[in-house]
Amino acid sequence: MAAAIPTNIFSYLVGPHLAGASVGAVFLGVVFHQFSKYLSSCSDEPLYRRVYVCIAVFLTTGSAALEFAMSWEKIILAKEFLGDPDLQMTGTSSMSVLNAAFIAIYVQSFYLHRLFMLSKRNWYLVAFLGTVLLLAFALSLAAVGVRLRPAASDASDTPTTLLLYNIHFAVILVGDLLLTLTTVGYLVYYRKKVLPQSAGLFKSLIIVVFQSAAPATFWIVIEFAFCVAFPNRPFAPFARVTATLGMNLVLNKLWAISLLATLNSRRKTSISGKRISGTSNGRGTQNEAHIRTGY
Repeated sequence: MAAAIPTNIFSYLVGPHLAGASVGAVFLGVVFHQFSKYLSSCSDEPLYRRVYVCIAVFLTTGSAALEFAMSWEKIILAKEFLGDPDLQMTGTSSMSVLNAAFIAIYVQSFYLHRLFMLSKRNWYLVAFLGTVLLLAFALSLAAVGVRLRPAASDASDTPTTLLLYNIHFAVILVGDLLLTLTTVGYLVYYRKKVLPQSAGLFKSLIIVVFQSAAPATFWIVIEFAFCVAFPNRPFAPFARVTATLGMNLVLNKLWAISLLATLNSRRKTSISGKRISGTSNGRGTQNEAHIRTGY
């Protein structure tokens, strides 16, 4: 006969997962809203960029389907299959985590390309930041790999998984901050070099960079806090990993929102450039910004 399960285990383990899934569902609606705005104004976009954006939205939508299956396994089937809702890493949950990690590096590649254009094709800088972000991606893969091993049900694997996640979140946070601050640094530099009537447009771009980076960066900090501080109880030795995965359900939506909001912001910045420079000079200002930023 299976051992009795403490009555508070469900709220303790399922709570973070439900919180992450609920917030992720709200942000999925924001993704679709931003995508509809992009589709309404992307007629003059290069084909490769439209394909790139559609793939990002497709991956994000696919992650939502995986997360629903993951929630069903964890909340509905866990007790029946495992006798405990502290569900181990399954095929569905591993695909969900890997998909989220891939979306992160996929969106970050767009920002790396933007920095590449801003820095006048500084290969060394972009290669360094790309290596940092790829390291974070590899650590995420390694953490999933540990949980998928046949012996992953042993409690001894939990510290290894948590250590990998701790390093992963620290590396991706550092990489994301370096990418954002370096981009802003170049924009500030160019803002000082252009004519006064063009400076306002670069100021708008600086604000856009911070606004697009802030939500994902903030959520990475939250995930890192869960990965470090969420307590493991004797009746739930995998609770910290479970809570971290629950919070991870939100992050891939924030990456997609960041990408779409950045692309959709171009209309506002172009209007700002026209207002600042006048209609006759606005096109020149926009072209200059396009050449500098690459988008």
